[in-house]
Amino acid sequence: MPDRTKTLEPPSQLRRYFVDIIGGRCLWPKRKPFDTCLSLRDFGDRYFYLMLRFLSSEDYPIGVLMPRPYLVGPRTYLQGMDGYARLAFNYEHAQFIYRIPKATANMTLIHDGSDQRLTDQPWGKIITLDHDVSVVPNEYEPWMVMPYPMHPLAYADSHSIGELRQNARSIRLFFAGNVDRLAYTDTDNSMRVIGDRFGMMDRVEVIDAVLRLPDGRIWRLKGQSELTRALTQGCRDRIVLSLKGECHVMHSEWLKTLSRCEVFLAPPGNSMPQCHNIIEAMAVGCIPLTNYIEWLSPPLTDGVNCFQFRDEKGLRKRVFEILGADELSIASMRRHVIEYHDQYLAPESFLQKFRAQQVSRMRLFANTEREDVLKCVHAKSVLTAGQPQGGKPTK
Repeated sequence: MPDRTKTLEPPSQLRRYFVDIIGGRCLWPKRKPFDTCLSLRDFGDRYFYLMLRFLSSEDYPIGVLMPRPYLVGPRTYLQGMDGYARLAFNYEHAQFIYRIPKATANMTLIHDGSDQRLTDQPWGKIITLDHDVSVVPNEYEPWMVMPYPMHPLAYADSHSIGELRQNARSIRLFFAGNVDRLAYTDTDNSMRVIGDRFGMMDRVEVIDAVLRLPDGRIWRLKGQSELTRALTQGCRDRIVLSLKGECHVMHSEWLKTLSRCEVFLAPPGNSMPQCHNIIEAMAVGCIPLTNYIEWLSPPLTDGVNCFQFRDEKGLRKRVFEILGADELSIASMRRHVIEYHDQYLAPESFLQKFRAQQVSRMRLFANTEREDVLKCVHAKSVLTAGQPQGGKPTK
């Protein structure tokens, strides 16, 4: 998994970015017709940009209601935002505005309730954005859950996903990523967050279990040259490990690398099971080997579009099963993975379903890593309850 460390440009570059990008997009923007307005309290993290990717397209631009720069100052727009949030200001399907449009009766409002003045307008449809994915749905209010996304940098390469899916697969089973013990085990006052909170093996435990496999079943890459050799010469009888600090996959090569693999080991993230890498793997047709299938909506199906494990014994069994699988069964599962991605995870598919909702009010749930919410998620929460037929979320 590539290093995606958040960075901010130095002050001189910040000022130039404000003038060239944010100034161009916000102070004197090119006007685009839109029928949907988005209003958020917080636009400073990567989920702001990701939300735009799921709520708009070339055919359906979106208007983003923003505080005026001369009222809040450049610091709020730049130094208070991470680098991925700033990608939103160069997103071609977003129109940044500072006044509520006049013809709201024919428009949709998507808001988080932070600006009460908005709901006084006669909107054609009002969508309430809710980050509490732990609530339980019932039958009174229509609702949808926004799929968990790829990482922002992966969407820069998303235009080539169709081509990447056609790549020849040279590695049977692959893992790449960070396995720092502090980050992925003791992140909450020495509490095993993934294990104690969600009852599953955390990332460090998963990789430690893999490293206990016989030496002849592991290829622990040492440097870029070994990764290149694995991709070019192929490796189907061992699990290939590219661990951070030992072998680095550049983000510009991430999707391409995944597309050369048949199965990707997808252990949990650090504060919640979901992780961007499982979505990225499935996008290019790489079958996930994972222990959190019920955290995707609808849940993945073991043996159809994923390989599932629960404990170390099950993980070892699945590794040997995958390494010994025939090409026809792997190819069939890959087709099911792509079908699942395109139907349930792709922004285009979600946007089509979202806009097809013939309701005047609806609740839209989006997961954003809030620990106070995630620790309350259970089997009947909207996040894990499957695709809704309409219902009212209640505590």
